[in-house]
Amino acid sequence: MFNLFRQKTDKPRLSLEELEQKAKQIAQQKKQNGLFAGIVGYDDLKLRLIREIESEHNNNVLLVGPPGTAKSLFGMEMQKHLKQCYYFDGTGLSGRGLFDFLASHKGAKIAFIDEIDKLNKKEQTSLYNLMETGKVIYQTAKIQYNFVMQGLKVFATSNSIERLNKPLKSRFVIFRLPEYNYEEFQAIGIKLLSHQYKLPQQTAEYVIDAVWNKMNSRDVRDLLKIAKIVRKNDSPQDIEQLIEVQLKYAADKDEEEESEFN
Repeated sequence: MFNLFRQKTDKPRLSLEELEQKAKQIAQQKKQNGLFAGIVGYDDLKLRLIREIESEHNNNVLLVGPPGTAKSLFGMEMQKHLKQCYYFDGTGLSGRGLFDFLASHKGAKIAFIDEIDKLNKKEQTSLYNLMETGKVIYQTAKIQYNFVMQGLKVFATSNSIERLNKPLKSRFVIFRLPEYNYEEFQAIGIKLLSHQYKLPQQTAEYVIDAVWNKMNSRDVRDLLKIAKIVRKNDSPQDIEQLIEVQLKYAADKDEEEESEFN
């Protein structure tokens, strides 16, 4: 016989406002997981960055932290999933090069400059007007630019904030990213090595453990360098040998250049 009476429940009923808020949270979670699906952790930062991206104003965002903290991954994911978002490598970028690109892409909404600290003082200065007002003002003997980028946002990364001059820093909202702990490093490593390089999870775990303990590295890039030459049936000893050779013949790290901006 069917029970026609609704069973009592201890769960409190939500008000309409609470239901709407919960629906918004679920929608934001789905959006976060879609846009930054390739990045482990930083859930609160992801939600904040979505706010920055969706704002109608020309917000500028700087992600600062040591190598291997997924700073560049944020830019790569944004370029992959967002229309009119363009990724630039700061190590080979000039103000003129950026302005040439924008002159032919005036519908651009986000310029993501990875390692903006690699720009010299003159190149950093050339970004002031663009970030403050959206104006591109640039003139040489052969070329002259004077136009406005409507709603363009500049997102950037930097290993060290000391290499950025004060006027440039003042135009950014700055977020400092901490290094991954081992559990986070392992999670992002398995995700990248299993999906991007099709390595079995056990092999991926061998690589992660060796990079963390043998190389004493927290940099996700080091994981990828080893993953590119690892074979699916490699043993932990095989992987350790690859790393031992790399450590044995590794070039000394270049001495850090004295900053002209201090």
